Amino acid sequence: MKVVIKPSVSNIKDCSIISKNLQKWFTKDAIKNMKNDFARQNLLVAIEKEEVVGFLCFSKNKKYFQILWIGVKPQFHRKGIGTLLLNKLVNLSKKYQIYNIRVETLTEEDDYEPYK
Repeated sequence: MKVVIKPSVSNIKDCSIISKNLQKWFTKDAIKNMKNDFARQNLLVAIEKEEVVGFLCFSKNKKYFQILWIGVKPQFHRKGIGTLLLNKLVNLSKKYQIYNIRVETLTEEDDYEPYK
């Protein structure tokens, strides 16, 4: 399996479809917000044989990158695609000399079953 990670502005629809198939991990509101973030923020896609199989959406400022969303098609889980996406983000951060990457998630007090 040869997976290529690249920046994208044209694969928003593909990434939205992937997110809709990850309802085990994302709420309906989150999936709705993703589409907006895909259009407004930075987007990396994982492509295997011309098919988008994963995404990583992030924001960037002068001090840090912030991971907003990451997802991989269920049939491609456990194949290292998430790691490839994260490694690409790390390499981009080095290129821009930004050495802080943040991610936010739910707190322990949030009652969201998949995160318990």
